[in-house]
Amino acid sequence: MRVAVSYFTADSALGRHADRIAEALTDDLLRVTDLSVATSGDLRRLRGASVGQLRRALRLDVVVVGTVSGTTARSRVSLTVLDARAEQTLATTVDSAPGARVDALVRRLGVFVRGALVAHLDSLARRSRFAREDAWRLAEQSRGAVRAVYAAVGAGSGRSAALAMDRADSLLAAAAALEPGATLPPIQLARNRDRRAFVIEYLRQAMPDTAPFLPDPLAIRHSALPLLDSVLGQDSGAADALVLRAGVKAGLHRLGGPDSLLTGAIADLERALEIEPRNAEAWSDLASCHGAAGQYAEQLYAFERALMVDPFQVTRAKYLRGMFDAALAAGQLSRAEEACRTGMGEFPGEERFRDCELKSLGRTGASGAAAARALALADSLEPVEPNATSRAVYRIYAAQALARAGRGAEADRQTRLAEARVPETARAPFLLIELAAVRQLRHDRDSATALARRALTASPRLRQLLGDPAFASLRAALGVSVRE
Repeated sequence: MRVAVSYFTADSALGRHADRIAEALTDDLLRVTDLSVATSGDLRRLRGASVGQLRRALRLDVVVVGTVSGTTARSRVSLTVLDARAEQTLATTVDSAPGARVDALVRRLGVFVRGALVAHLDSLARRSRFAREDAWRLAEQSRGAVRAVYAAVGAGSGRSAALAMDRADSLLAAAAALEPGATLPPIQLARNRDRRAFVIEYLRQAMPDTAPFLPDPLAIRHSALPLLDSVLGQDSGAADALVLRAGVKAGLHRLGGPDSLLTGAIADLERALEIEPRNAEAWSDLASCHGAAGQYAEQLYAFERALMVDPFQVTRAKYLRGMFDAALAAGQLSRAEEACRTGMGEFPGEERFRDCELKSLGRTGASGAAAARALALADSLEPVEPNATSRAVYRIYAAQALARAGRGAEADRQTRLAEARVPETARAPFLLIELAAVRQLRHDRDSATALARRALTASPRLRQLLGDPAFASLRAALGVSVRE
């Protein structure tokens, strides 16, 4: 795919500022090895040309255009990604930043543009799997209906979500009827069943009163497997079907299925990666499966591979956070700290890295300086954290570092603050485990064991809890089995 960032339009006072943004965005895209990007020099010679003229002169597939307004003190960028051949909008966004913060602005715009390019490439790939355009359009409409599902769930309307999912399925059925030999409709139908199961799980937790009226998510997820088995029977090299089947198996295992499901999921992903070794999604899913199996070194390796093979780096932050958690669980502290530092440096203000230093200190900090740093971080993070459970976790991490440093009274105080953030009846199993870890560090074995038992009793996903490295560490420290 050949791409160009056209010089942005702006008032004369902002002209050079706008040029710097466009040139920096070009430099960002030039780092994507899978793209052919027109240089700023190419665009400078064609400044003022229309999209059609740029396409013909530079043989472009996609053009990024933009307008910069505001002042040099605070600029506002309106950016549009265009299909140069059809001259149709692929994506648009608006962003702003202080004049001195161009780097951060370009970083955000770069992620947006790269995400739009990935979506466009995915759309072209889906189109290539249909001989008939009308069948493809029905399948694309189904994807739109799925987006409506998540909007309905966000609005708290389970009925609207179910209706939207039914519409998505009916559109796929119509696409399959038009082109029976196409493999994409059954794959998307299987994906919809997995999504439907996930939505039901969410609704059961978010709206418990609806649980008696909702279908069984296990049965729905199980029904996706024959569809994928059929596709793979026709085409054993369908990597996307293998990746999805692995996800379905992992979901069934998480909800109490036999260990063979997780083993099968890993086998499917390894087979998919033999076919498509640069499939970052497959590497990421493999990392999750290894984590569920308690294989943290393997999980770390898989996340590293996902980061390495993803040319567009749209999900770089996700993979870095995965590397941090996996390295910490594997006891590879220097690599965990490196992933945390990299994430905070490249994505300042990114929520997923907000607690990584504090979590690391909670797991490993033992000195007075580490405890003081953990306490300072908890004090600074809590005021900007809207979620009560997360605020409690920050206090618990500080308590763990304080207890390890021998500051028991202060650790107990932080624990009380954490407990005050979340009512006892609303404490999730993982929160109980973190509290138990504090009690174990305070040499209160009975309380730690009681909290661990409560976590096991309260966990709707026992296997997920058993795979939690914090729980495994606690069990080892207490010297107890799950039965105890």
